Amino acid sequence: MAGAKETPRQRMIGMMYLVLTALLALNVSKDILNAFVIVNEGLEISNDNTSKKNDYVYNAFKKSMINGAAKVKPFYDKAIKAQQYSKELVNFIEDLRTDIICYTEFGVKGDKNNEKWKIADTLTLARVDAKDNYDKPMEILIGNSESGAGGAGETLKKKLEEFKKNMLFLLNDYPAAKATAEKSFPINTNDAYSITEEKMVNWVMHNFYHTVLAADVAILNKLLIDVRTVEGDVISQLYSSVNADDFKFDKICAKVVPKSNYVLTGDTYEAQIFVAAYDSKVNPTIEIGSGVDTIKNEVIGAATKLETFVDGIGIYKSPASGVGEKKYGGVIKVVAPSGATKSYPFSSEYIVAQPSATVSADKMNVFYIGLDNPVSISVPGVASGNVTASMSGGSMVPNGNGKYTVRVSGGNEAVINVGAKVGGKQQSMGVFKYRIKSIPSPVPSVAGVRSGAISKGRLSAAPFVVAELDNFLFDGVRYSVTGFTFSYSENGLTKEVQCSGSNLSQQAIAGLGKVKPGQKVFFENIKAVGPDKTTRPLPSVILKLN
Repeated sequence: MAGAKETPRQRMIGMMYLVLTALLALNVSKDILNAFVIVNEGLEISNDNTSKKNDYVYNAFKKSMINGAAKVKPFYDKAIKAQQYSKELVNFIEDLRTDIICYTEFGVKGDKNNEKWKIADTLTLARVDAKDNYDKPMEILIGNSESGAGGAGETLKKKLEEFKKNMLFLLNDYPAAKATAEKSFPINTNDAYSITEEKMVNWVMHNFYHTVLAADVAILNKLLIDVRTVEGDVISQLYSSVNADDFKFDKICAKVVPKSNYVLTGDTYEAQIFVAAYDSKVNPTIEIGSGVDTIKNEVIGAATKLETFVDGIGIYKSPASGVGEKKYGGVIKVVAPSGATKSYPFSSEYIVAQPSATVSADKMNVFYIGLDNPVSISVPGVASGNVTASMSGGSMVPNGNGKYTVRVSGGNEAVINVGAKVGGKQQSMGVFKYRIKSIPSPVPSVAGVRSGAISKGRLSAAPFVVAELDNFLFDGVRYSVTGFTFSYSENGLTKEVQCSGSNLSQQAIAGLGKVKPGQKVFFENIKAVGPDKTTRPLPSVILKLN
């Protein structure tokens, strides 16, 4: 396993174990068996030390859980699983070790409730008399088959392989650590070459065939060390991963992020105030586009990489072209201490407005009956799409971009209520009152003359009455003359002719022909209708022929 470096003492014990195992194959004396006792005692000490190291990591986990349970718990849960896998296998190996000692020394096997078994569980290898016996351990470890398939050794092999699979699975989130652990895993259950048999044999036969009790106990204690070493490496990797992605910063500053920089009277200013930490020596990668996909952590649209930084802080500038609400988004990418790249999406918006000033002519707040009265409504700092307007005393139709058409049909006053969405809330921007007035009456004229002298030829060329507005604010307002009375003098008598519409009737034109220079003609009782559909009486037009 990664990080499972053996101490010089452990290496020495391992070498002695290999040498003594080889010597046992030569059926050497009791002195060699006693040497195995020494090796085994070293293994037991190493086993105890490994357990204590693991306990230290578990205690560190528990302390971290007190101050940061949400962050630590996923790693702690995996560590507890590693502890469970290890404990189950350790219990099996320890029971197997006790069982072979009990059967070899006392002739009792597989009965944990037997008093002999309990004694065997406390016996040290030095106190066992039958250390050189290999028949009885083989009955348990190998069984009756030639391959050891029916013995406890085969069960142990399967449990070791399952243990390896489970422990490596806990490292799935750390590919590099898992690959290293798999390569250096201390427990190998593959077939091996037997010097005595001069052929490849399976793991059970290689370790337990014709090995005396002393060697079997040492082998099992060696496996206990390996199991606990694997456990320690896994939980150490998990514990180090708790803070593997924690960033290191060298600058801390206060930041104020207002919900909106535009606040209305009566509203509440709201801001987030916090301490921000950043690394002034490392510039992150910042990509900006028209928006951001927060699920994929990708920029929407063409991405532009930010180039300007000051002490690790990105500076974003964009020309204010085009009036209206502008939105943008992007991703900040930083490299964590673990080497992984972390992406953090962001989005924001701002409003581009034309430089403007408001000048109000207080006496000109008038809506005219019958006309399309144009109105522009805007709220500084608020996009036109977030501005609303309603009206009483008339009707208004939106035309887009803050433009409206207002129509009134009567009354004395109209009221416009303006609202806007500011900071996510609908706010009243004010109430605006307008007077309602009728369109001014037009001024009549005949052949372009309102009164005074006119030639008979000019009048005959344009024999009709025209009603026009003088200097009115609205262009294109037309009045239609609906009738008038034409008067003239003939032989000292006044004659009147009623005309319908704006033109002189044939009778009136005939009378005009009888008028002599120096005489006057009268256009009286003139009536006209304008856009408001009301009939207006207009002043008379008196002309003197010359």
